Amino acid sequence: MLALPFFVNKSNVETDPIKIINNVSQSLLHLIESTLLSSNAALLKQAFQRHPSLSEETSVLTQLLQISSITTNTVVTSFRVVPANRNTSRNWFNSKILLLLVFKTVKGVSILGQLTAVSFQAPDTFTSPFNCHDELLQHIDIEFDTIALLQTMTKQAQSCVRKTSVNNSRLSRF
Repeated sequence: MLALPFFVNKSNVETDPIKIINNVSQSLLHLIESTLLSSNAALLKQAFQRHPSLSEETSVLTQLLQISSITTNTVVTSFRVVPANRNTSRNWFNSKILLLLVFKTVKGVSILGQLTAVSFQAPDTFTSPFNCHDELLQHIDIEFDTIALLQTMTKQAQSCVRKTSVNNSRLSRF
């Protein structure tokens, strides 16, 4: 959904931010699931090649492959305006304002009962023309840098899975 433009009007202005939060949350969950599956499938294959009999290591990896062990909890999102020179943020010739934003998300994720906070952010832009008669905003365009958002989400998903795998391998040794 974030890769496609969508428009907000009076009737849906209250619900569309929830759609963005849900989309970001579901995208992160899918990234974590696919990262967990691919990395642990490779580790499980290596473990079986080294030790054909089922060991504690392979049982932990088998447990990690269960998608149902991943849940998402709270999500907090925010937009922050990046400070800019006043002369560069507004084009006085055509009465248009341009603000650079940062979209930040902190998401609580639980993998096998281990809660971790996943944080990621991406740059965005806010643009809006002013009405030349009353100086009010005519409309607002907010553009998400979805490529940057996907890249940071992917890195965070990989880090989250790596931490969980390391923690669970330590627990299996006790």
